[in-house]
Amino acid sequence: MRNNHATGKNWALLTALTLCCMGALSLLRIPAAPLLGAIVISIAFALRGMNLREPLILFHVGQNVVGCMMAASISSAVLASMLDNWFLMAVSVVFAIVVGFCVGMYMTLRKLLPGTTGIWGASPGAAAAMTVMSEAYGADMRLVAFMQYLRVVLIALSAVVVARAIGVDPQGQVMGGMGGGVEILRQLSDWSGFLPTLALLLASGYLSRRFPFTGGPLLLPLFLGAALQGSGVMRITLPMPLLVTAYALLGWGIGLRFDRQIFFYALHVMPKILAAILVMMGSSACLAVPLVLLAGVDPLTAYLATSPGGMDSISIIAASSGADLAFVMTIQAGRMILVTLISPPLARFAAMRVKARERG
Repeated sequence: MRNNHATGKNWALLTALTLCCMGALSLLRIPAAPLLGAIVISIAFALRGMNLREPLILFHVGQNVVGCMMAASISSAVLASMLDNWFLMAVSVVFAIVVGFCVGMYMTLRKLLPGTTGIWGASPGAAAAMTVMSEAYGADMRLVAFMQYLRVVLIALSAVVVARAIGVDPQGQVMGGMGGGVEILRQLSDWSGFLPTLALLLASGYLSRRFPFTGGPLLLPLFLGAALQGSGVMRITLPMPLLVTAYALLGWGIGLRFDRQIFFYALHVMPKILAAILVMMGSSACLAVPLVLLAGVDPLTAYLATSPGGMDSISIIAASSGADLAFVMTIQAGRMILVTLISPPLARFAAMRVKARERG
């Protein structure tokens, strides 16, 4: 009884501190603030030896909601724009995936990170999906999260710098899914039309447990929701309290798995991870140049569209800076879909290459 009471107090403290950290990071306009807040606080608890373990079903619930959130970005307008700009989208997406794979493969073959962690960490987009799927393919999910969300923060900050260098003030709105104060109030009360989304969540959650496959809790609501919303059958509605809860469940599931050894290892390899991120960002920035010169895309739109990941924060910056939001979302959403589909076979290929090299 005493142990149960102590565990309950620890969970209550974890929840309270997570909400405070989420709020603080949001006020500082840090991208992906809700998820990062949950990860940071849960890592602190893990390093203090609190020995909290989140039930797997709650981690899957968080994945279900985030999968729906990703599907919400795939509207009929975005799908139509993909068809209209299919060549530019294909070139941009394939280039980003190739660069990310080369960077990840280099890190994997040089054993800079364990297993296939480099492949998943260098995947250019769908950070939440890459993080939660990576563990099943021999990667260290904690290091994947570290690499993915460090890149999200750097990309968002660089996008603000580029916007201001061009002469546009994006109003600092890089909170990644939290929006401004008015938007939060609107989303808190926007429960209208939530029943179809709830049905989608329940159905995808049941199917992912009834017919389990790798990444199912996230991929099923993602592709099923994208198909339903893209065809106009339903509009996905995710009120902010539900999103915050999902981010907390995901963040806790990642952060509570840390220990002192992996934490200090992450700090030790940070220079290598930063170098890999800068290579990806620089390559994507180079891709923006032909979009400007050959396709007539304005510089800010080209830079935001080709940025390797951080779709939610990039979309907020695009909307608040006058960039072509539809074009940016088309490229970003297309990359998110393809990265989610292609990363598992790429990780398997990397694992086979590593084993073959070790045998040879």
